[in-house]
Amino acid sequence: MKNLEALLSVLILSILCSCTGTTKNPAPMAIEESRLDHHVAVLAHDSLGGRGAGSMGEAKAVAYIAQRFREMGLHPIHGQAKDLGGYLQPFGFYTLEDHDPWRKANSQNVLGILKGSDFPNEYIVVGGHHDGQGLPHQADFGKSIPEGVVTDTIAAKRDTIWNSAVDNAVSLATIMEIARVIQQNKVKLKRSIVFVGFGAEENALDGSVYFVNNPPVPLKQIKAMINLEKIVGDPEATFLYAAYGEPTPLFEKIRKRTDSLGAVKLAPFEIDIVANTDHYPFVLNKIPSITIGTGSQINIHTSLDHSDRIDYGLLEKRAQYILTYVLGIVNSESSDFVFTDDLSGVTGVAGGPATKLEMLSRGYEGERAFKVTNIIKGSKGERAGLLPEDLILSVNGREIKKKPFYQGLEDALGDEYNPDVHHLQLKIARGEETRDIILDY
Repeated sequence: MKNLEALLSVLILSILCSCTGTTKNPAPMAIEESRLDHHVAVLAHDSLGGRGAGSMGEAKAVAYIAQRFREMGLHPIHGQAKDLGGYLQPFGFYTLEDHDPWRKANSQNVLGILKGSDFPNEYIVVGGHHDGQGLPHQADFGKSIPEGVVTDTIAAKRDTIWNSAVDNAVSLATIMEIARVIQQNKVKLKRSIVFVGFGAEENALDGSVYFVNNPPVPLKQIKAMINLEKIVGDPEATFLYAAYGEPTPLFEKIRKRTDSLGAVKLAPFEIDIVANTDHYPFVLNKIPSITIGTGSQINIHTSLDHSDRIDYGLLEKRAQYILTYVLGIVNSESSDFVFTDDLSGVTGVAGGPATKLEMLSRGYEGERAFKVTNIIKGSKGERAGLLPEDLILSVNGREIKKKPFYQGLEDALGDEYNPDVHHLQLKIARGEETRDIILDY
């Protein structure tokens, strides 16, 4: 870790020397645009190689965030603040890279805590993923970028680093800046806040799944989770939040209150399943959870996701909004923290595409299969008996038609997924055996 810190210090110094910005005298409690700009410049710098899950670039990003948490005076999750490792939660995962799938790799969540005064053992988690798309062999599209997903196909194919500025360096910059403002201004907090940068989200939500399966604080003491995902980017993209089903009344109440305070508005976006971002594992543990962001955008998951394409003035306004929103949640009345959904239609299973070789080695000659990577403890997938590394070969007697990528099982099932039926017959391969499993969701 000392060698990594030394390497990172050289990196940060070189970036500081090459980046200039205007100097402001911000008001107390103000998010500073120049700080957001600097954080994104560091995290989305070419020297981090796009922060691909399990890469050295991702490890550099983790060290940078942990150093900022320590400098701000956030509490580590274990040990002493002088030890940077006290802010880290390491875990292993299997990669879903096309050229080398199911390779064992390592990542880390990075966490820092600000303690509340009235209910210090109640926690609000504010998080977002720190990993990015990385290099071409790690990225979703690689060099085979389809038409319509970028503004300049030629430039996108010429670049070799997926810097992942919008997805999701802007969110980590916002998390660090919110933590700084609260700590520097000694803002009174009713509850404690756990600030988290999740690792390996772009792989299969590995960091957030590991967090809830190995919680650094008891899950029953986590009262709400706010996930930040692509909070700025395409100016045409709507600033919104997504939840599972009907938003918890608390989130709507705080949204309306925060909307009334300024020019930035947050649009509620209701969809049945949000299984491909980091609030999903918290939802499955019946923790009121939302994602604040902008949804799909042009240039995302491509080499054109650069820091110079960001409107930092808009990022500052949205970060200020999120700061106000977070404080509204943290200081809410105890009776407001109610999970309102029954989780029908949610499996708690995540994974990705099995390789052709792996399917053939298990005697399966179909076109595709879904390989389970993560299962939320206590979820319906776990209760059905599914295990990590199982291959789901067919659903209700039919092959999976939609090519899966990293995601929840609900998304991969395509037309076979019917939240009104709540019953699936799965044929799975486990080792050299096949068996049938009934999944009631």
